[in-house]
Amino acid sequence: MDKKEYDIAVADFTDVIRLKPSSPIGYTERGLAWERKGDFDRALADFNESLRHDPNDAWTYNNRGNVWSAKRELDKAIADYGEALRLDPDFTWAYINRALARGAKRDYDHAIADLDRAVARDPRNAYAFHDRALFEERKQDYAKAAADYAEALRIEPKNRAARLGLAFLLATCPDATYRNGPQAVLLATEAFATADEQDEAVSASVLAASFAEAGDYPRAVEWQEKAIRLLPDSAGKETQRARLGLYQAHKPFHRDPGN
Repeated sequence: MDKKEYDIAVADFTDVIRLKPSSPIGYTERGLAWERKGDFDRALADFNESLRHDPNDAWTYNNRGNVWSAKRELDKAIADYGEALRLDPDFTWAYINRALARGAKRDYDHAIADLDRAVARDPRNAYAFHDRALFEERKQDYAKAAADYAEALRIEPKNRAARLGLAFLLATCPDATYRNGPQAVLLATEAFATADEQDEAVSASVLAASFAEAGDYPRAVEWQEKAIRLLPDSAGKETQRARLGLYQAHKPFHRDPGN
């Protein structure tokens, strides 16, 4: 949906609330529309009202947790995901969302434990494998991370995030055992081909790192310059220019352990 469609959704569910003010559904759906519009305070108000009418709705606790996460109030988010899971212990997305909040707090062990539970309940959920790979990388467990990215792609071959994550691991892993420049180039090229406008800069940067690891520094410079041009305003350009300097000096970019 675009902004106009969310505005229409807000108006429609306001009418639903007017007709059925004691029903939680209108508040929940309007809260989701407010969230998509980025109006998190109104979203919270609607989710609160929905829960006042139905305090046993696991999905609404999960949705409110997502808003707390967006506001970077991670402890409140974790509490809401926990309540969702108390109400529905098999709620896969609540485990995934709580893992992301815990990961944002650098609590990688508990984040991975939540994703283990998500995978056990839904072994076809590519996002659970992708997210677990992210945190396994933070713990420098690169073999497990590579396997989880690969599993996410096996389940969902068009999962661009998993393709990009695996490419970045193969191109920039601190442990040379897991680096593979040519394979990274292949994956990153495919990821860039399906990138939307918001993700083009990151995808180009990963492709540049992949070319550098493969020893093709002219292409690495070309794609890194493209990544810098695609970045909005000055966001992250200093870091990306530092990488460009490496490629111009015929050096690859390798991350520090745990990054």
